[in-house]
Amino acid sequence: MVYEREITTNKVSLRLQTNINMERTYAFIDECGGYGFNFSKSSTSSLFIVAAIIVKEADLVRLDKELYIIRKQEFSGSEIKSNGIKGKHTRRVRILNKVLKLPFNILTLIVDKREVLAEHGISRNKKYFYEFINNLVYKELRGAYPSLHIVTDEVGEHEFASEFSKYVKSHRKRISLFDMEEF
Repeated sequence: MVYEREITTNKVSLRLQTNINMERTYAFIDECGGYGFNFSKSSTSSLFIVAAIIVKEADLVRLDKELYIIRKQEFSGSEIKSNGIKGKHTRRVRILNKVLKLPFNILTLIVDKREVLAEHGISRNKKYFYEFINNLVYKELRGAYPSLHIVTDEVGEHEFASEFSKYVKSHRKRISLFDMEEF
């Protein structure tokens, strides 16, 4: 679908033409690493990672079927987890080659917390840290996918997921006439 609009004033004429992909897209979001900045503790990760697996609605069934086959072949039907592979790098490469053929995209944000400047406040306040991360992830997703359904991981501690949900609900804005975001 092409959306066209012409704006004319006495000094400027502007013609806007945008291709709008109305196909619903799903973003499955998960994070790894915690907020902490006390790197002298062995339990504090120096990285905070957010990953979104992005799938067109039309590809969901195929993706699910193909992942089921990979789980059955490589993990005896169990969940696909990297720690189940351990140091078997040949097996890891074989699995990754299968997964890379599937219909999805990935958005990743990796924050090296050692590089976060203390004077900006986000290393002293968890709320500001999450808001900073949420803003980056949300802006990238919304800019690329006007018909977006966001799904967050609810396994384990969901502090990030909860903060991301609050952020999205308080910052969502229509980006076009055809905007169809869900969370």
